[in-house]
Amino acid sequence: MPDTISAAEVAPERRVLDVSTGTGEAALMALPAVGASGVVIGADVAPAMLVGARDRLKDRLFCPVAADGQVLPFKSGSFDAVT
Repeated sequence: MPDTISAAEVAPERRVLDVSTGTGEAALMALPAVGASGVVIGADVAPAMLVGARDRLKDRLFCPVAADGQVLPFKSGSFDAVT
């Protein structure tokens, strides 16, 4: 998973979208990389997975969003990196 964070060029102050976040594994690794000025949006179609990810991560910089990964509710260019 560290290779994924590196390949996505997750860095300080970045806005990161974690598609199909599930339990938040990639989001967990992205949070330290974005630092205090970044944000990680975890998108998943399953509300129960988002609750689990939110409870697991407990970080104000992680924002869970219920969304289908194939029909995302974000404007193009909203994120600096996607995992």
